[in-house]
Amino acid sequence: MVEGVRDYAIFLLDPEGHIRTWNTGAHRIKQYEADEIIGHHFSIFYPPSDVRADKPGYELRVATEVGRFEDEGWRIRKDGTPFWANVVITAVRDRSGNLVGFGKVTRDLTERKHAEDEREILLTAERASRVEAETARARLEAIQSITEAGLIHLDLEQLLESLLTRVGDLLLCDAVWLMLREDDRLVRSAAVGASVDTSVETSVQMGEGFTGRVGQTAAPAVVDESAVAQFAPGEQALTEMTSLLAVPLKIDEQVIGVVTVGNRRFRRYRADDQTLLTIAADRMALAIDHARAVEAEQRARGESLAAQESARLRDEFMAIAAHELKTPLTGLRAAAQLAFRVLKREPADLEASRSLLDQVVAQADRLNRLVRQLLEASRLDGGRFSIDAEDADVTGIVSDVVRQFRLTTGRPIGVDAPDRLVATIDALRFEQVVVNLLDNALKYSPTDQPVEVRLQATEAGFELSVRDFGEGVDPSLSEQVFERFTRGSGGSSSSGLGVGLYVSREIVRAHGGEISVEQAPDRGARFVVTMPLAPSVPVERPAARS
Repeated sequence: MVEGVRDYAIFLLDPEGHIRTWNTGAHRIKQYEADEIIGHHFSIFYPPSDVRADKPGYELRVATEVGRFEDEGWRIRKDGTPFWANVVITAVRDRSGNLVGFGKVTRDLTERKHAEDEREILLTAERASRVEAETARARLEAIQSITEAGLIHLDLEQLLESLLTRVGDLLLCDAVWLMLREDDRLVRSAAVGASVDTSVETSVQMGEGFTGRVGQTAAPAVVDESAVAQFAPGEQALTEMTSLLAVPLKIDEQVIGVVTVGNRRFRRYRADDQTLLTIAADRMALAIDHARAVEAEQRARGESLAAQESARLRDEFMAIAAHELKTPLTGLRAAAQLAFRVLKREPADLEASRSLLDQVVAQADRLNRLVRQLLEASRLDGGRFSIDAEDADVTGIVSDVVRQFRLTTGRPIGVDAPDRLVATIDALRFEQVVVNLLDNALKYSPTDQPVEVRLQATEAGFELSVRDFGEGVDPSLSEQVFERFTRGSGGSSSSGLGVGLYVSREIVRAHGGEISVEQAPDRGARFVVTMPLAPSVPVERPAARS
């Protein structure tokens, strides 16, 4: 009796959902022969979106728990065409109540026998109209959702993924690709449902391959059993599909990309499929153009803010530089004038003169340090910075700088260093690093507290540390202190151009080393320089001295 039924697909499933029997009605509705479908999972009849949502599994679970499941929805024939079906799934149990499988009855509501009486014909027409209206409404909603996506997602990457997902649901396809135009090439920008390596950039020359020809001609194209496409090397993923449909994305008649949908099983794309994808592509193009405009506006706004911040920092730096350079110049001039007057007295006060001249030297040294910092910062910005490396005694450099600071400042500075430590360095620039670190430490350390300098050899080179007993550095600012124009606020004595630590970091890095700052265990900050005994990259070496 079941075998003779032609209007219904009636067959059995095992508990996992695999097809075990097949009747004439199932062959007529779904087009499969028994020997090619028995053993397959019944999810083969469902659209890809339902399979991704595990709707077949949900139906079996409901039938198992309740005993019966009924539903109307889209199903797929063997040739890939969709049909609206009424489905009833009934759980089948043995006498002990154990589940042994399911009985499944499918009815095609889109076609009815013309031999039915007039009432049945009218009912069939009414149902067909309802199905058609539901289909049209669902497609209109899907198209509307594509339009809405362009307003919701301002980020282009998120927008593309959302658009392709909605297009895939609209066309009931297995995969969707989007390629956007860049000059004379189409570059894959997004893909959904396709087994492609998204980490590898794929592009196609305009006019080449399947999508390249669509982009050049600005006309839709189809690949099915009646058409053979020539694919470009960048279209390898498309060859996995049996059926393809591609349409151009256009803005003001200018092609900005190509959207392609595909099905692994054969499907003949109809004219209404092409119309739907064209409508969707038009809305996708508008959404992409809108997202690009928003990104361009945000980028321009960011560049404007960056330019304003750069101008503010430049103006602030000029004000700081004018103040910092004026201070030692004023002191130097005053001390020199006073020394001149003291020397003209009869008899001359030599002790007072020496003290005043010491002040002149100290202010000149300070002025020299500021000018050197400005010069090095300018060289760094202009890309003219290089190091001239030669063998030098690091201990001797550190000791000389410390001795100079002791004489000019009168501050206590402790030194722990080996008798000799030779490295291949730019001696003048390394000396500048030591000067900057000591100047920074003395500036932020109380006048009655010492500054500690330690130099030691390491397995990879050597380490120089300068520790003060000031308020220290907030750990959250440990990187910021090495940026240009960054000045501390550790006390009233703090001053400077805000480039000393920045220049020091670049000098150390040019030697292949690193500089960092850490909070001392009890109080103060500890700056640590680690450098190799020789630079890790080739550097200029001075010519041999005669």
